Amino acid sequence: MADDQPLDVDWGVALLDAAVRAGNSVAVDELVDRGVVSTYAGTDGVDPVATAADLGAYMILQCLLGDRPWMPRAGDAEQRALRAARPWLVLDPEAELRRRLGGGPVTVLRERVVLPDGSGTVDFTPHAIRVRAIAVDGRQSEVYMAHRGIITAVEQRLGLVVPRDELLARALFHADPGSCDWEAAQAALNSDGDYGTTYHWAAALLADASVDVRRFATEALHHMSFDARPFAAEATAALRGRLSAERDAITLDALIGAYVGYVAEDADLTDMLVLAGHPAPMIRSRVASSLRWMTASRPAAADVLVKLTSDPAAEVRQTALAVLSDEQPIDTGPVRDILAAALTDDNPRNRLSAACGLVLRGDPRGTEPFADLHATARPESPEYWRLDSTRRLLEYRHRPSNNP
Repeated sequence: MADDQPLDVDWGVALLDAAVRAGNSVAVDELVDRGVVSTYAGTDGVDPVATAADLGAYMILQCLLGDRPWMPRAGDAEQRALRAARPWLVLDPEAELRRRLGGGPVTVLRERVVLPDGSGTVDFTPHAIRVRAIAVDGRQSEVYMAHRGIITAVEQRLGLVVPRDELLARALFHADPGSCDWEAAQAALNSDGDYGTTYHWAAALLADASVDVRRFATEALHHMSFDARPFAAEATAALRGRLSAERDAITLDALIGAYVGYVAEDADLTDMLVLAGHPAPMIRSRVASSLRWMTASRPAAADVLVKLTSDPAAEVRQTALAVLSDEQPIDTGPVRDILAAALTDDNPRNRLSAACGLVLRGDPRGTEPFADLHATARPESPEYWRLDSTRRLLEYRHRPSNNP
């Protein structure tokens, strides 16, 4: 079929429903881009929206309800999605899948899977537990445990404001950070636009006895730290008090991220810098990443960053070298030697950081490796953009207008 040939409405919806049932997010995205009105229920009862909501196909449902110009406004399709998803709040997934396969014996498999975005334009996609039942004759039925997330996201589309405690309860049902239920609840916390209330609600939970509650609350504070907030000073004090007290690494990781987001530019970072000696590599790596653009007026922070480039954990060394390469005010002979030594590192990302860091400091040892990497980098790759941004910065520096 030619790309510009229109699809019959019912046939298009039937194709879309089949793609949803197959979990083929790429086909779903292509059909929607071809103009299939994904919110339409076919005359024969075929309803891709209800199918996706029943299946728990969170990302596919987002595509079906997307904001294409030809899509109807929010309303009936969202209600159909809610009706399909809500029964799963009380259903036992294994029992329901067994029933759908006729009630006989089944083998049940559970697996955490990432739910892909068919467009390929989303940097982060959440995960969910896929429950799959297999009958003796090979027939299968499956569901993704993402219905609370679907309900939350659809309610948000409809403009419904869900109490924060209810959103927390939905996230904690599976208590799985990064899952559809968790991410949807996080996204809906500020549906009412009242960030101050969300801050005080989350701050009150920072020392909660439940580690899952602390993880959710800290992540909420971290998300809000990306923009200037009137409660930044209050948040800084609250978070600083937890840096030495928090024992859960996942919570502490978000605590550090939030703290750096709220802290004043001239603040003392001692409470965070001591965590460079934390036993968990993810925390040492978070400290390193948090020092980007924060070392120029803080010699102690610069010393910590340099020290982390020789950390025993590869992930910490990689992060520290990447940050150090961009922290051009840190320019000493020993720092240049650290970067030069990394030019032969087994890790290609470390070699990239080393080359960029050296040429930005005007060290000739980086010139040839940088040119080689730039010539061979795959276009549009993260490595390509890192090299290209470095090249552009060097060109800017060498413009006559910038060198009076």
